[in-house]
Amino acid sequence: MAAFFVIGQSFATAQSIATPPPAATQTNTALPNPQIDLKAGAPPPLTNTAPITLKPYTEASGPTLSIDQAVDLALKNNTQVAASALMLKRVKFEMLEITGEAYPQISVSASDTYSNRDTSPGGVTSGQTTLNTDGVTIPTITDAQSGSIFSSASSGTTAQTSSTSATTVSGGSSTTSSNTTITPVTGPAGSASTSTSSSDALQAKATTPVTTTSSTANNPIIQEFASTPYRLNNYGGKLSLSQVIDVNGLVSTSEKVLKNEVTFYTYDLQRVQNEVAYNIKSQYYSVLRAEQQLATDQEQVTNTQAELVDAQNRYNAGTSPAFDVLSAQTQLSSAQQALINAQITVDVQRASLNNLLNRPIDAPFTSVTPATPTIPAEDTDAAEIAVANSNRPELLESNVALDIANKLVKLDHAGLLPQVALSAAVVYNGYASFPNGIGTTSNITAAVTLPLYDGGQTAARINEAKTDVETQQESRQTLLSDIALEVRSAFVNVKNGTALVDANVQAVAEARESLRLANIRYKAGTGTLLEVTNAEADLAVAETNLATAQFQLLTEFASLQRSEGLR
Repeated sequence: MAAFFVIGQSFATAQSIATPPPAATQTNTALPNPQIDLKAGAPPPLTNTAPITLKPYTEASGPTLSIDQAVDLALKNNTQVAASALMLKRVKFEMLEITGEAYPQISVSASDTYSNRDTSPGGVTSGQTTLNTDGVTIPTITDAQSGSIFSSASSGTTAQTSSTSATTVSGGSSTTSSNTTITPVTGPAGSASTSTSSSDALQAKATTPVTTTSSTANNPIIQEFASTPYRLNNYGGKLSLSQVIDVNGLVSTSEKVLKNEVTFYTYDLQRVQNEVAYNIKSQYYSVLRAEQQLATDQEQVTNTQAELVDAQNRYNAGTSPAFDVLSAQTQLSSAQQALINAQITVDVQRASLNNLLNRPIDAPFTSVTPATPTIPAEDTDAAEIAVANSNRPELLESNVALDIANKLVKLDHAGLLPQVALSAAVVYNGYASFPNGIGTTSNITAAVTLPLYDGGQTAARINEAKTDVETQQESRQTLLSDIALEVRSAFVNVKNGTALVDANVQAVAEARESLRLANIRYKAGTGTLLEVTNAEADLAVAETNLATAQFQLLTEFASLQRSEGLR
């Protein structure tokens, strides 16, 4: 809008010069400049020709940040790289978890159970508890009203007890005597059955003398239990070991599959790093491109300001028309608008780079222009494709995925093969209250599993795995073609970009020479200011094109590196 306004001023002024207005209108303040009478003597100075000053763009001072430093910083701070690295770390732990199942599994357990039945004035508290030790059933005691029962499972018999008592009253006191008899009752071996009878209310004690038959009289556990308060401590421990016998090599194959998965995610991390490096380089070149354009626009503003001053001086001296002054003002206004836009672009591009680096968007830094890369003349696209086939992470991932698919076919065949497992255990049991009731047992088990029929599930899994292999093969061929095309396109773009830079360098040199000649002609009075401004505009365009070609070449070279799996 500002440029349009100035051009309107120029058109109005030129029209007034062609048709001089009456004298009364010579000081019309509605126009930005007074009307000029060319037939009068020295024209009055223009009142609105002071150059509009624009503060030059200055970036806050900051540390130097080269493109290599930016890439290194991004690989440390970028969230995508961090997420990919965590995934690789997680897969490594999964591998350790699953491969650990192929090694011996050892476990140990221990237990301690304490049982307490205290005696009371009315006899043993009601209830019953039976503990087994080496095939011997600990006697069971009930209260005095129900009688006392002792049983032995190992002997294949049960003992039935009955209690009788006689009470004598003398002198207001009474004396009670009791007797308990244990009678074996035939029962099935390894089982125990009990029955009780009581004809009178008895005041039995836990320490009541016991009369036993020959089948239980020699049992020390029963004798000890009958004369001891009911406090038992049952403790024990178990040590077990199991091992899968890899007779078919399936364990080793599974380990290889898991290691391949770790390799796959290692290549995937490299792929993410290459993508981040390419994005950082592209954005860094965008910053350099914006800064170069800013420098060009700043130079253009400086030149047009000098031309405006020169045109004003010439107009005041009567050697140049007012049109030259107004033309210079128009050129300055346009240059200033371009400079403002360039400043905004630089700020935006710098903020974008800081954001990719995971830094504050207003963090200051000083950029460094890298050297322009070159490709040897004898280099060919075929050589670049060979480099890509060796380094491209996506292709390496595809190779690993194909290998995993082949190994999964073998693992699925495991459903048709026998499986062997070996286990062993040692068990220790004891009773603190009965030293003789301690025992240790051990066992070793070998198991063989042979699948016979599963409804065709294993065969279906095998066919599915083979289909996956074919899919991976097709995907790999497609990827090879895509990589070759990408490398060839990037290689051609770099070659063409190099030639384009050379052409623009020549164009800038020619534009500078044209501007130099235009200035000489203008100062000598044989040229016009329009020739100078046109030459300056041509130079600005040539410099812009050169900067664009240079940074486009840098970007294309970065793209070539990425296509080859480099960074």
